Amino acid sequence: MRRRPCSARLWIFAALSMVVIVAKAAMFGAHAQRRGVSAQLS
Repeated sequence: MRRRPCSARLWIFAALSMVVIVAKAAMFGAHAQRRGVSAQLS
């Protein structure tokens, strides 16, 4: 397994995308709990 700059870019991009997804999920979760949308959807 050799480390390549392109693979490093992919890892960075993947990490950033994961952070964005987790942040959006956390924000959506908090928003849903505030309005109680989660209870209505389920």
